[in-house]
Amino acid sequence: SRIVSNIPVGKHLFRYTATDDCGNSSTTSCPFRVDDYALPTAACDDLIHVSLGGNGIANISAADIDEGSNDNCGPVLLEIRRTIDFSTDDCSPAPPVITPWGPTVDLYCCEAGNTISVSLRVTELSGNFNICDAMLSIDDTTPPGCLAPQPINTNCTNIPPGEDLNDTSSLQTLFGMASVIDQCADATIVELAPIVDLGSC
Repeated sequence: SRIVSNIPVGKHLFRYTATDDCGNSSTTSCPFRVDDYALPTAACDDLIHVSLGGNGIANISAADIDEGSNDNCGPVLLEIRRTIDFSTDDCSPAPPVITPWGPTVDLYCCEAGNTISVSLRVTELSGNFNICDAMLSIDDTTPPGCLAPQPINTNCTNIPPGEDLNDTSSLQTLFGMASVIDQCADATIVELAPIVDLGSC
């Protein structure tokens, strides 16, 4: 057959041999090269929900948003990047910065409750690449922690006469306040009405 298929990318030779009726022959070679100009297929997930970790940061990889990217000539390299337009220290606005292409990107507390876009680059063996975008919904699913005041032993002489022990402000003055710890620093604390079970002083 004069049809040859599945020739790999690279340099090759056609070899021809000519033979006459007397049996004399000569051979020559014709070089040719196979190039791959076809772009790989980049396929991204439509919407991914990402939960922030205990330190207020989530890390997502290129493989996490890939949905079957491929190339007809072999394996592909997956890389991800994103734009950050805030300070990762205090969430204040900042000039937009595009992260370098790499295996992963970070997501931050500043983005909790928002949907952001990230880009996936798919590169094949010949260097051809294609890009798609995925949307990420950032969720803060870690509950805050509540720290009670330190235990205090007291007696009636330490409580001012007429002090209203049903008043949370008075109790906070006498015994301290609870505090809250949250990975994203946006939690508030509300003290419930006290249950007072105190004998007569």
